[in-house]
Amino acid sequence: MKYWLTGLAFIVALIPFSVSSINPETMTDAEKQRVVNQCHDIKRNLQSLKHVDTIARVSRGTTTTNLVTLMSAFNSRAASNTYNIPSLVTATNNVQDLRREFADDYTQYEIGLRDLILIDCKSEPMAFYQKLIDVRAKRALLNAAIKEIESQLDSFQSHTTEVLIKIRGGQ
Repeated sequence: MKYWLTGLAFIVALIPFSVSSINPETMTDAEKQRVVNQCHDIKRNLQSLKHVDTIARVSRGTTTTNLVTLMSAFNSRAASNTYNIPSLVTATNNVQDLRREFADDYTQYEIGLRDLILIDCKSEPMAFYQKLIDVRAKRALLNAAIKEIESQLDSFQSHTTEVLIKIRGGQ
């Protein structure tokens, strides 16, 4: 499960911009010039990131959807065999809800990233940097959502052990 997290985890590393403590509203002329000087490289990395993110999101979405389908089938099969484990259903529902939230948050992130790429960082370095901070914050939300989805998948996996114990015990 954890292998598909790596595509989303490297946004900050891709953007060669190390002035994260700057307040965009009080940028000095030197800080603005730094944004202008790095503009071309930042834009290129953002375009690359947008491409990689699209592929990662589709892959992640497909994987999660397939897992939810399998989880639901497992829950149905366990219930039909009188191995009713409510925690399995709860974990499945949580993953479904989190997947929907992730999709909504990703849409907002994608719009923000697109808008960031459209800003002319040479003529509007303050606006560009403010939008970069906003996109990074949205990216952090996505990372937290992925970790929560993984946590719920781990929870489901641990609860499948309960079913296995019931099956082996003949209960």
